[in-house]
Amino acid sequence: MKKLSLSLFAVLAIYSLAFAQKADTTQVQKKERGPIVASLLSTVLPGAGQLYNGKHWKLPIVYGALGTMVYYIDYNNNLYQEYKQKYANFDEKGPFDFYEITETSLDLIERKKEYYRRRRDLLAILTGLVYVLNIADASVDANLKDYDISRDLSIKLTPALQQYDQMYALSVKCTIKF
Repeated sequence: MKKLSLSLFAVLAIYSLAFAQKADTTQVQKKERGPIVASLLSTVLPGAGQLYNGKHWKLPIVYGALGTMVYYIDYNNNLYQEYKQKYANFDEKGPFDFYEITETSLDLIERKKEYYRRRRDLLAILTGLVYVLNIADASVDANLKDYDISRDLSIKLTPALQQYDQMYALSVKCTIKF
């Protein structure tokens, strides 16, 4: 009998505790995606800000652009170093490579060396620009995350005929609805 009453007491206690709690009225607040955090993440690791903003499809674009730039910087740097070496080792009798018979003048080798150096330097500047655009994209995307684009926003262009002092003019009428 003692075990039955103890069991019944335990069941009632658990039952009353389970239903004695009030309904949870607190709302879970979504963590806002801050532009500063997105910018810092993209600064430390390119593409991390895009992942933070939930734009996973932008990651291959960021790394594709940066990878392509780095590849061509390396390619142009290798050719620059090659022509720099040829320029330093040039003999007036001709080039050292049997396959490059057309490069017989010192001036041509110097022009090619400068050409590849300029391309390498320009690509380094463009790589920095892609890096900065990556950071700006993450920041702007985080800022505009909650921007409302409803179906009520529209712009309508229609041709119109207007009369000025017994003369007619063809014009375009622009109607903006928001």
